[in-house]
Amino acid sequence: MILRNNNDKFEEENMYDKKDAVQVLVVLVTYNRQATLLKTLAALMQQSHQPAGILILDNCSTDETIPALKAQGFLKEDVKKSQLYMNHDARGYQYFYQNEFNAGGSGGFAKAIELATSLSEKYDYVWVMDDDVLPETDCLEKLLAPMLPGQVDVTIPCRDDANYRDSAIVKFELGKLGQYITETQKQRVFSPFTKETYVVEDMTFEGPLIAMDLVKQVGLPDASYFLLYDDSDYAQRLQAHSQILYVTAAKLHRQLSTLEQQFPSGKYFYNWKDYYQVRNNILFNKKYGQTWAVRHLSQFMIGPRLLIRSARNRSLKNDGPLIIKAWKDGILGKTGMRVGPNY
Repeated sequence: MILRNNNDKFEEENMYDKKDAVQVLVVLVTYNRQATLLKTLAALMQQSHQPAGILILDNCSTDETIPALKAQGFLKEDVKKSQLYMNHDARGYQYFYQNEFNAGGSGGFAKAIELATSLSEKYDYVWVMDDDVLPETDCLEKLLAPMLPGQVDVTIPCRDDANYRDSAIVKFELGKLGQYITETQKQRVFSPFTKETYVVEDMTFEGPLIAMDLVKQVGLPDASYFLLYDDSDYAQRLQAHSQILYVTAAKLHRQLSTLEQQFPSGKYFYNWKDYYQVRNNILFNKKYGQTWAVRHLSQFMIGPRLLIRSARNRSLKNDGPLIIKAWKDGILGKTGMRVGPNY
């Protein structure tokens, strides 16, 4: 690993004047969203509890991400792939950036958290997110509140707003053969929330705050999913060591969400991302199913169910080939990137 700043030298210095302050490293994965990324970074700099460092893992963006980061002072030199660059401002806050070959969302988060653990001696917590979230000013402060007394080592924010209906997944049923499609396995509590916190059994990589010691203990997200389910997989592994607490007052918004996207009306046609939804559903059940039947039989039931549903929706001509490929690859245990946007 190469750490570089303006002087081509890594400077050892405190990130805060207060040595006892809690040190939080933001781990942010981006790809071709420079406009939303800049809004996310601006929101991070306005936190009531300021992060001590921000690490940006760029999944090989082809838009104006690098020039935009240079214009904002996050980058001050030309970059090469697979090199970690560091800059800092007058206050000592540190900004890390690495441009990496695109390994999908799963690979991006795996690499970003790998880099974070290499910096672990400087930080107490890792705040994980992607490039289109917008935390409110006190989001980090509210996420930290139940963690500092040692109540839990993982907290997640509430994403509920006018454009997205969030839920606390209080149960993830992995022991019933009849509930083998992931969405039927999840028991949700929707807003309006009546409790300040909920113990949950699933999460996304949209704002979870994790103790660094726990990250080092659990290891990296599973990059083999390529897209989707890497966060659910990580949640399963985290729960072996700590509960995950959903904090309703810690608000984080999804910049690109609309209710129409979340709850589409009319006929829905599968796209390339749905391949990973189907395949990884099978892989996830095989890995975490709590009964022999879920682990070994559910994989043979998913394909027919989805094909029948597509036939009823009169979308089988479009959906069928992708469902069959995802179903077959899941049964055969084929991981990584198998289809792309042009499939």
